[in-house]
Amino acid sequence: MQGLGGGLLQPVGMAMGMRIADRARLGRAMALLGLPVLVGPVAGPVLGGWLVDAASWHWIFLVNLPVGALALVLAARLLPKDAPPAPGAARPRLDLPGLLTLSPGLALLLYGLSHGGERGDFTAPGALVPTLAGAVLATVLVRRALTVRAPLLDLRLLRDRTFAAAVTTLAPFTCGYFGSMLLGPLYWQQERGLSAAAAGLLGAPAGLVVGTTMRIAARRVDRVAPRLLIAAGCAAGALGMGLPAWQTGTPGAAPWRIVVAGMVMGVGAGMTLMPAIPPRAVSCPRTGWPGRAPR
Repeated sequence: MQGLGGGLLQPVGMAMGMRIADRARLGRAMALLGLPVLVGPVAGPVLGGWLVDAASWHWIFLVNLPVGALALVLAARLLPKDAPPAPGAARPRLDLPGLLTLSPGLALLLYGLSHGGERGDFTAPGALVPTLAGAVLATVLVRRALTVRAPLLDLRLLRDRTFAAAVTTLAPFTCGYFGSMLLGPLYWQQERGLSAAAAGLLGAPAGLVVGTTMRIAARRVDRVAPRLLIAAGCAAGALGMGLPAWQTGTPGAAPWRIVVAGMVMGVGAGMTLMPAIPPRAVSCPRTGWPGRAPR
């Protein structure tokens, strides 16, 4: 349920921010949209670790209830209402078949792969059946996305080279970056025997660097070609991902070395994530993205 809400909020919120900003102030809008990335990775692990140590793990979920209630009140009062459709214009409709193939397909595919990786046997029925079912549903989704008029995921946007390059860059980078973020707390707690709160504090510097660098990079895209920032960010991110692997493999490595390595990775993430977001690179008449329209 949290994933469903987050999946709806993130693209809609970003699209609203991009639509309001004009071309000259797009970098500033992206910097403001990156504020949650500055606050979340710093406050979230620290608060979550403190709640786990002081109360129980249940509170890391219960604390979201008052925050969500406040967000609902603010959204109802502050967000503008949708503009009425033009006379005779067709109202957009949700691609329900696409939604019913996307969510179960990805869930089954991820479950089958994780189950097979955990057991070390991808041919076992518990891993093979959901993996094949998820792959079939994903294939149906791709076919539908390329044939229907208004699909849930418009894969035809990938025909634009700039848009496709942005997506191709973001996909592997985010997998490596967020995957390493998941491994960090496990290392501090299981390998080094630290508390959840201490693990959160040790991860806070990297989150602070990500948010700060992201705000600087987002403002620079109005003056510097995004490809320069992205190339430098990918190089720094790769270095930052490699350093922790080397440090954690050394018994008794000083904690500050691992923290600094995470900060180097944070610099790379901050220089890559916002400048490589596809709405900068492509314009779609239907969504109002800036740039040139896909061919």
